Amino acid sequence: NTLYPETDKRFQRLKVESKQNRTNKFDTLGWVVILDTKMENHKQFGNMRVGSIIDCLANPDDAVIVISGAVDFLQARGVDIIVSNQIHPTWCDALALNGFISGPSNFALATSPALTEMISKIDPSFSRLHFNRGDGDGPINL
Repeated sequence: NTLYPETDKRFQRLKVESKQNRTNKFDTLGWVVILDTKMENHKQFGNMRVGSIIDCLANPDDAVIVISGAVDFLQARGVDIIVSNQIHPTWCDALALNGFISGPSNFALATSPALTEMISKIDPSFSRLHFNRGDGDGPINL
């Protein structure tokens, strides 16, 4: 609510659910924050309508389904292209399994020396970090 307030209508906040057949109840699998932006003479996107997966959270086993839900939602809205910036291998794999290809990015992860030292103690390869466009300076220019 702080990063993506309901009062900011640019952000679409989606809850991805799965129906349990026996009980007719829904289980929450994860959450996604997306943007649907009509660009005008944008340096990279020209005048395209750009869908952006800004933030997401789910159990890693459900990442593919959560990304699929975001893609379905954005495609139904008629976007021309969908982009996302993810660093965690599970989320990168989920994007690839949903048809995304890796491309150039201006999204960088920069950590302070103290944070780098802390992270390296628990994740020396930095392969378990989950950062995306919503972290840091947020979805600027999208």
